[in-house]
Amino acid sequence: MNCPNCGANMVNGVCEYCGHMVEAPNRPNQTVVINQYVNNTVNNTVNQRVSVQPRARTVSRPTVSSKSKGTALILCVLLGFWGVHLFYVGRKGLGIVYLFTAGLMGFGWIIDIVMILTGTFKDEYGLPLK
Repeated sequence: MNCPNCGANMVNGVCEYCGHMVEAPNRPNQTVVINQYVNNTVNNTVNQRVSVQPRARTVSRPTVSSKSKGTALILCVLLGFWGVHLFYVGRKGLGIVYLFTAGLMGFGWIIDIVMILTGTFKDEYGLPLK
């Protein structure tokens, strides 16, 4: 049986990779019987009860955008009236507004240059440029 979460192999209802558990309808709690083979001198099977807790998932989120501040500044200075710098950082909606309003009549273009220089300009995910 494969894990519905990550597709890895499941042993006794527990994923070997991510720890995801599939509850069986006849088990009210998350206790799994593990067959452990002892191969010292006698081949006996020992049943041992173990409480299994799923692993906590940690997802690292980026703190800085993958887009360059220098590239955004050059695009803004040279082609900012048409919003090219906004398309570069993924803010397509505002880029279209700049395209049809000539950079918000020049005011938005100047404000964006200052924001890029001061480091307050953000990409489409709200992350500061690197």
